[in-house]
Amino acid sequence: MKQILLLCKAYINGASIFSKGRREQMRSGQQKWIAPLAIIGLGIAFISFGSILILNYRNIYQLGAVFGHPDFLIYMVMLLSWIMTLVLSFTSAISILFKSSDNTLLMTLPIRAASIVWSKILMLYATILPLHIFIVLPGLIIFGIRYGFTGNLLISSPVLLLAGPIVPLILSTTAASLIVRTSSRSKYKTTFEVIGMILLLGFIITFQTLLTRMSAETITESSAVYQFFADRIDQFYTDFPPLAWASGSVLPDGGFNLLKFILFSGGIGLVLGWITGRKYLLMLYASQSASAESSKRNKRTDTQRFFGQGVKSHSAESALVRREWMIIKSNSTFLLQTFMELLIIPLMLGVLSLTGSLGDIKGALDFIYSIDFIELMVFGILLLVFLISSISSTSVSREGSTIAISRILPLPPGAMAWAKVRFHVTIGYSAYLIYLAAAYVFFRLDPLHLLYMIPGGFVCLSISSVLGLIIDLKRPMLTWTHPQQAMKQNLNVLISMGFNTLLIGFLVGIGFLLLKAGVDTLIIGLIILIVSFSALLLIRGRLVQAAKICYGPQR
Repeated sequence: MKQILLLCKAYINGASIFSKGRREQMRSGQQKWIAPLAIIGLGIAFISFGSILILNYRNIYQLGAVFGHPDFLIYMVMLLSWIMTLVLSFTSAISILFKSSDNTLLMTLPIRAASIVWSKILMLYATILPLHIFIVLPGLIIFGIRYGFTGNLLISSPVLLLAGPIVPLILSTTAASLIVRTSSRSKYKTTFEVIGMILLLGFIITFQTLLTRMSAETITESSAVYQFFADRIDQFYTDFPPLAWASGSVLPDGGFNLLKFILFSGGIGLVLGWITGRKYLLMLYASQSASAESSKRNKRTDTQRFFGQGVKSHSAESALVRREWMIIKSNSTFLLQTFMELLIIPLMLGVLSLTGSLGDIKGALDFIYSIDFIELMVFGILLLVFLISSISSTSVSREGSTIAISRILPLPPGAMAWAKVRFHVTIGYSAYLIYLAAAYVFFRLDPLHLLYMIPGGFVCLSISSVLGLIIDLKRPMLTWTHPQQAMKQNLNVLISMGFNTLLIGFLVGIGFLLLKAGVDTLIIGLIILIVSFSALLLIRGRLVQAAKICYGPQR
């Protein structure tokens, strides 16, 4: 136990957001504005998502009360938390358990493998717990307001809040270890990991379907939901006993249910934690060997391509762009995050289709077709989707300790920075053109407006990429120990999103003022294109300066 606590303390002091270096950086004069910005961002997320949760929770409580199960709200709240925890902790488990850069050091220390595993599980628990509390706490409060703050509710609430995520978290670590165990010798190792993450992500969409249909406003849909639960609600408690114990613990006679939930969570945690830790060091060795072999194979392939095609004038720039792709696909966390951002529109349409909301959108198409500025509206929506991205704002951070290699390359820092911009724009603009073509057919857009929509997407995406990269060049997060920190726990993403939101607001403001002045929409689009291109020319010099500071000689 002492080793586990010491390792957790080392993780916190060394690489977490509470590390000594981070605290000193936040206290410095140039970094004091970061904390307020992060608090504002978290506050906006809490208000927006929290209000949606509360509205759904009220409907779920009323639904359960109708069928004599007021605790059904707690049942569904715990189910939602378990699904979210399972998916998000699974993507993090592979990163923390098997991708951390400190694994090489830990394997050489006189520390038991079980201590390493449990310390990492505790750190994973610490990262997931805030999400669990955010989901469950509003449900407990709404239940108390409607049903009453009974003694059992006050006793069971701390247990549900603190012990609630144990089962899905430990299931995700076990699943992660099984995937690594089966794919560590495969050259498609990262692909296996990404497929596993995508399959688990489907659970979120399924559950969101259920929640949305519960709050359906039409009589037909509501009647179908009520009929479904009239036939099924009692069976829910039989199918998933642990959730039934958790929900039953808040009722006046729920003491025994609370005890069963505690014993179940503790037993599952110990057993699956032991399974996860079995042959952990052997899996680490196999995983690292496979990664090293894959790296060598990729290097040989790149070398063969280079010499096979001959030396070209732009071969260095092309190699830098390929290097960005190699960094992305070297880790499942990077790869999944990138593709999720590029596929956000199909995912949204899939959720709307499953929840039945796509029909409402189709019903509004006649109104949309009648809007005079439909082309500008579609253009703005596409920009909003593609400009709010983390690919560019974490580009330098993803290099981590390997940035030392970049700093000794015999290439101008500006060339390395522009290669990152070129990579981001290449993958982002390709997706943008696909979505633009679909919108052109679906919304029957005026082909003349493509004169600014096609180049405008390229210019605005370039601005977004340059802005995000400048931010990451000025304050890169290079001390991460596992890849999740580089993209999911990087404040540069939040800062970049803020700047890009201002950019979109600025362009929308120009369009709105010109519309009010009676300017033709095609002319407005062309003016926005010219303004955007001018802005790109103004900030391109800042990128080169930031690259010189980051990649140039260090003090």
